[in-house]
Amino acid sequence: MKSKNISFNIVLVTLVTLVLASACLKDDRYIDFSAVTPTAIILGETPGTAIAATLSGNATDTIAVTVTITGANAPSSNVILNLGVSQAAIDVYNKDTSHVAGVMLPSVAYSIPATVTVVAGKDKLGNNNRSATFKVVLTEASIPNTPGVNYVLPIAITGAPSGYLVSSNQGAILYNFYHNPYDGAYTSNGTRWNFNVATDYAGWDPVAKAPLSSSSIAAAIPWSFTTNVVTINAANSWAHIGQGSALSFLGAQNLKVNADNTVTITSTCPANDGSCASPLTLVAAFGPLQGPGAPHSTYNPITKTFDLYYQWTNSNGTFRVCHDVMVHQ
Repeated sequence: MKSKNISFNIVLVTLVTLVLASACLKDDRYIDFSAVTPTAIILGETPGTAIAATLSGNATDTIAVTVTITGANAPSSNVILNLGVSQAAIDVYNKDTSHVAGVMLPSVAYSIPATVTVVAGKDKLGNNNRSATFKVVLTEASIPNTPGVNYVLPIAITGAPSGYLVSSNQGAILYNFYHNPYDGAYTSNGTRWNFNVATDYAGWDPVAKAPLSSSSIAAAIPWSFTTNVVTINAANSWAHIGQGSALSFLGAQNLKVNADNTVTITSTCPANDGSCASPLTLVAAFGPLQGPGAPHSTYNPITKTFDLYYQWTNSNGTFRVCHDVMVHQ
């Protein structure tokens, strides 16, 4: 009788195991990736955002865009994707009200190929190919620079062949061409005061618009130059620090125009989208003028003039105080 019980138990355990295994195979929690429809996406795209376009100053510029096919397997035959622009992508971008609402860049300003082909086979690394890159050509003379208008180019995959999908949130990549009201070329006329050490500066005389007479000034030199004020976003711009058109001279400063038209000067970039100058400030302890009587920097929207006061310390410990009056050309 004991042997019969053992045989019965073995059969029972086997049946239970088979039932559980069958249940697992039918469990909806387990995804069959081979059944997922291949989807076309654009690499480097973050849904709902735009990349600040940087122009070279040449007649034309190009933007390289890479598409790829996701799915369990790489395409076994060539996949032709349709290309164009997407107003729907701008509509999603405009749901974020922290930036100036975007409008479509005029079609005369760009040229997008009608299609791009993901070629089946091996890529340069010997892997099964999933991607293709195409170029969008920009005509700089046709890109509007209207202050305060945020032009956006939403490069998009507009169609895919049967058996493929276009990603609903990664099917377009946006580039914006925004010029805030402060953007443009400026001429500055001002003065730089040199001090052997920071403690030689006693403070600011608002009447004379110069350091207090009790300061120990090593030299006072003209601080006149031209520079571009370049848009970062609606309130922030960057500009060279003083003389020298190369950023390798002193670097750049961030200028933020506040609601009361005071200007906040900093050495840090407020945006993380590639729109700030590189490098930023190269001098130590750079910032707005400090000490007794230090005035606020301001912007005059009527005359388009920045009245800037700032200071820094050189690597050898010498100290500088600057007053710039930057007028839009």
